[in-house]
Amino acid sequence: MRHMKRLPFTSVTAEWVRSLPSVVGMVAVYIVAAVQPLGPLTGWLQGLALALITVRVVAPIYQWATTRVAIGERGVSTVKGILGARRDAVAWRDIEVVEAHQPWSFRIWDLSIVRLRPAGDLESHVVLDGVDRRMLNTLRDEVRSPGEAEDSTSNTTRTPIAPDLGRHMYRANVRDLVVTCVVQGRILVVALGIACAGYDLLTKFSFADVAIEWTRDHVFLAGSLITVVVTAITVASIIVRFGGLTIRRRGDGLELQYGLLDRTSRAVSSDALVGVAIRRNIIEMIFDRVRVSLVTSDGAGGLGQNLVLPSIPRRAANEALSLLDPDLADFRVLGSKGAVAAPRAVSLLGLIAAAAIAVWYVAMSLTSTVWLSLAAVLAAVLVAICSARVLATHFEVTSVAVIAHRHLTTEFEEHLRAGGLHVLRVCRLRRLPIRLVRLTYFAGFVRHRAGLTASDAEGLEIASAMRTAVRAGDEVRRVPSHLTEGSE
Repeated sequence: MRHMKRLPFTSVTAEWVRSLPSVVGMVAVYIVAAVQPLGPLTGWLQGLALALITVRVVAPIYQWATTRVAIGERGVSTVKGILGARRDAVAWRDIEVVEAHQPWSFRIWDLSIVRLRPAGDLESHVVLDGVDRRMLNTLRDEVRSPGEAEDSTSNTTRTPIAPDLGRHMYRANVRDLVVTCVVQGRILVVALGIACAGYDLLTKFSFADVAIEWTRDHVFLAGSLITVVVTAITVASIIVRFGGLTIRRRGDGLELQYGLLDRTSRAVSSDALVGVAIRRNIIEMIFDRVRVSLVTSDGAGGLGQNLVLPSIPRRAANEALSLLDPDLADFRVLGSKGAVAAPRAVSLLGLIAAAAIAVWYVAMSLTSTVWLSLAAVLAAVLVAICSARVLATHFEVTSVAVIAHRHLTTEFEEHLRAGGLHVLRVCRLRRLPIRLVRLTYFAGFVRHRAGLTASDAEGLEIASAMRTAVRAGDEVRRVPSHLTEGSE
């Protein structure tokens, strides 16, 4: 292991600039409290503001001064703290995902907050605040690629895969982001938030009655104005979050970059994959788009952990998954156009609406209370949704994967590596020819997938696939060396 060294001091400046808005707010609180008559509350506010300002100024310096990093042939090691020194070490062969996050202030100096995520729980990762471009490239180059390194479980060496870093497999433009706002329903969420905030603001200043009366007199103008405002805010928010979304090839894996102000770069190798999930709703069927979630061994949800892509074209998703792992890319959803499945989903949605109306009329005939009728409808819908999700989930088994699929008003399909499954549980319902199959796998923490089968055949096939995968060495279950080996 090489000698320990500090990260660039410019990371301190970047953190100061990042915390500048909160410091300005604390200064404003201090000034407002200072001009008020002296009292216990004003003195307490002044002390709190000064304490928070001090923390914002001193904390980056302390973190930089007490952090040491060493990059060696076997892995990376960090030491943090003075009185209670904490040492973290992780081997290159255990790192599955390299994630680099660039807040807006860090982008000025081309620095990144890097997380090295091994195949362990959500807490077992190494964080480096303020890594420059040169060190980031070194970390990425040192992380073992499955196609470039020697197999840790055998004496054979795989054929190296030539890196292809210049190929952009998909790059989202403004039109794609606007379509994402529509198909994922973000406009409705933003519209609800704006409506609640606007009504609260108008009520606070006693303008609510005037605004409602003006809206009644100018319905078309008010509707157009609200539509423009909601659309503009929604599009702006998703452009800021996903602006510059790019999917490119990196070695035998994928690299995802997104974010207009705070930019995140995340590289995932094929070894980090536990499974792949694809879903699409009715609107995505019409636009022929899908949402992809790469279930990785380092996390279990969210853009910060699992690789959850926004709605992208079906062909782009098919190309990306075929490159990452062809065995997990054979999806029915990707093989058929959304327009083919849309009529079935619309018919099923109409059937659900008709059933909800029927429940409403039955409830109204039994009781004249509107709220009880509404509660009955909601309860019936919730029970129907929960039951349908389990009843409609079916399993298929291939030579390397277990496939869970569900086709209702939305289409969902998940491919899990057979070697990544840890527990298979089959429960038989008494006096019913139905088996409840429950799969357990690890992705940051324990996760489950349940479905119904009509016989024991599918359970036996899944168990056989799990045994075959383990014997063939397709998936190596081992404790990460950074959890068992001593610090270097």
